[in-house]
Amino acid sequence: MESLDKVLNFEGSMTLLRFVFLLFLSVFLLEIVRMLNKNINMESPAKPPGKDAKKTDIPKQKEEPKAPMLIVVAGEKALGTEKGHRYPLPDQASIGRHSENFIVVEDPFASSFHTVIIKNREKYLVSDMGSKNGTIVNGTPVNKDHELQEGDILEIGDVKFRFSRK
Repeated sequence: MESLDKVLNFEGSMTLLRFVFLLFLSVFLLEIVRMLNKNINMESPAKPPGKDAKKTDIPKQKEEPKAPMLIVVAGEKALGTEKGHRYPLPDQASIGRHSENFIVVEDPFASSFHTVIIKNREKYLVSDMGSKNGTIVNGTPVNKDHELQEGDILEIGDVKFRFSRK
């Protein structure tokens, strides 16, 4: 009788563990879908007006300040893009080899999670995330909280970006 209680208790515990595991897995998958949806919405270009639209049909908009961005200067093959490609920066953007980064760099000198750029008020700060080869801005290694200025060159391995607000 005692061994039957142990077996039932063990099975009940395993059922509870399975339920908790499935709950965590569901939350994790929902978070991935939410992040992907957010990235897709950010990267959707605005559609131009149709051929028949008149200038008067287009509502005038206030000129908004341009979004800060990273522009590819070198190493475009590691990014799967071309020189001059623009990456508009969200409030937080990680860069590295891992597929979960905002910008994926397929460069052997880049770490999985190499660097991060974080918006703090109207400033964009770049921080190295403990990468093996470091993060370079204008030829100088940076560790954390280096404020990016217009025209700064950010190097990650053989990839170079120019920071711009224009």
